[in-house]
Amino acid sequence: VCRLCMIHKRLSPSIFFALPFLALSSGSVEEWGSDAITEEEMDWCLGLFSSPLPGMAISFTNRSQYFQPEWQEGTRTPAGMRVWGSLQDGTAHVTFRVAGHLDDVSVAGLVGALENLDGSARRLWDSSCHELSVVGKHGGDDLVRWTVDFPWPMSDREYLFRRKLRRCPDDTCAYAVSRTATSAAPESDRPSVVRVRDWVQFSGVRARESGGVDLHLLYGNDMRGSVPSWIARIFASSMLPQYLERLAAEARRLTAAGTTESASGSGNCSSSSSP
Repeated sequence: VCRLCMIHKRLSPSIFFALPFLALSSGSVEEWGSDAITEEEMDWCLGLFSSPLPGMAISFTNRSQYFQPEWQEGTRTPAGMRVWGSLQDGTAHVTFRVAGHLDDVSVAGLVGALENLDGSARRLWDSSCHELSVVGKHGGDDLVRWTVDFPWPMSDREYLFRRKLRRCPDDTCAYAVSRTATSAAPESDRPSVVRVRDWVQFSGVRARESGGVDLHLLYGNDMRGSVPSWIARIFASSMLPQYLERLAAEARRLTAAGTTESASGSGNCSSSSSP
């Protein structure tokens, strides 16, 4: 029982739901050229603002296909938030959809918490973040390395991914697509680390006329290896709500401090295409 309590304390929500974010350990920037995030993906992400809830999900193994998961809505969520999840039994395939609003938060503050690719800043509120850094740019995308501290008996996970962030010209919204680079080497050069091959996250933040912001997230991850059912239950009942609460607290701190996320981005939010 004591060991399970220790494991529970070490489990961080961002193990499953991080914006989650890695140095190229193999291959060159040029080899990532075929993985560039497309305008179709950016439009699809922007469409989350107007899509039905919980809506469709995009396949992160075949990004030209959409599917309807067997969504289950969480019963414990922070105020103003709704969360749906889908976990394929006996696998590590997890999909989550988050939608709602946060009061006393600016677009810049929430983007600063959610999309900051500085590991030292991330670790201030996310203890599972072992490494997080931008290692290059290619085709308008940030090339990112992210390693996540997983609790025993699971191995740490490593992500090599692209991220494209866009902001509305009037700073009233921002949206980002992050996903693994399929042309990167399939295995990590670190024997104790498992490299995740299939991961995608769509995020959107929009200012509300009444104050605060709307938040939309869609996240899919194949962490490679079966996820124990007891971990899935703990995550759904407490870890994900805790993650969203910490994210909101960091966004409020950054809003009060007038801090913005370091990575730049621009775009046009005047039109969107729903999934």
